[in-house]
Amino acid sequence: MEQFLNNLVASVITAAISFGIYFLIKKMISKILSAGLKKAKHRKSLTIMKVINNILKAIIIVLAILTILRFWGIDTNALLASLSVAGLVGGLAAQDLLKDLITGATIIFDNKFDVGDEVKIGDYQGKVTDVGLQSVSLRSKTGEVIVIANRNILEVINFSRNTPIVNLDFEVLSTESLEKTQNVINKICEKIDLLPYVSGKSTFKGIIKLEEDKLVYRIAVSSKMGKYNELNSESLKIIKEECQSNGLETPYNKVEEL
Repeated sequence: MEQFLNNLVASVITAAISFGIYFLIKKMISKILSAGLKKAKHRKSLTIMKVINNILKAIIIVLAILTILRFWGIDTNALLASLSVAGLVGGLAAQDLLKDLITGATIIFDNKFDVGDEVKIGDYQGKVTDVGLQSVSLRSKTGEVIVIANRNILEVINFSRNTPIVNLDFEVLSTESLEKTQNVINKICEKIDLLPYVSGKSTFKGIIKLEEDKLVYRIAVSSKMGKYNELNSESLKIIKEECQSNGLETPYNKVEEL
């Protein structure tokens, strides 16, 4: 009984010390990165911190478990040897894990995106909340957390790196006069410029397509980082409302984005 209590106390102390070391090292690394990346992008610092934190946590947990097992008389050397053999047997099954790790390292060092960026990966879009060596987590506009294995990340659209241009294409019946259409477009541009998602003034690009019974016009506007979807949606609403309120006829009485 006494030996059991001694082992239990030693295990608890080891766990407490391990957690203490983890938080201490984490805080030190955070200070070092904050000083070293003071002039760099804050998002990059967050990304590196999350990756280091994940690696550090895994190492300390493994070491703590091995130490505790020794207190209970378990031969950790034999355990590690058996794990090595099992690892060789399960090598084929670990190929996906290896792909995740390689892709994760590529994402971090190639600077494809950082924590806080608004991205689209495959069919999923959202704000990057976590970047790890195995997966990337996104938070969608509606709050869902999407976890994507790194090996499945093939194409990435980053809306936060450069100022995206929103091209707003809309159709007007060819029977409408150019002067009337131009006046309505001027009103549309004025209202779009007042939106909080705009970076710079909107630009009327003119007629981009001629069809038998309609003309296709384009307005281009720069979006603030991460606000592409909001700007696109609100601008299309303005176009529809202005066309209707000013009697500018559009096919089927609706605005379509081409």
